[in-house]
Amino acid sequence: MSGHLELDSTPLEQIARDRAWSPQQTHNAKRIIDGGLGANYGYKEYEEVKFGTSEGSLEGYGWVYHLYNERIPDLESIL
Repeated sequence: MSGHLELDSTPLEQIARDRAWSPQQTHNAKRIIDGGLGANYGYKEYEEVKFGTSEGSLEGYGWVYHLYNERIPDLESIL
């Protein structure tokens, strides 16, 4: 995990589920990470993930977005 701060982080998809974010809020959070403010709130990493439901899931590599735990409230306030 090079190129980002060594702060505790959680996958964005998990945070979105736990906080009941709308699909638009989740999309906006990803756009912020991809944009110029991304380093302040989190990072994305290419890693092994499961796609789909447990019955029809596929395993492979994809981009996984992570949010820094201590900065979640700040990000949430601008979504």
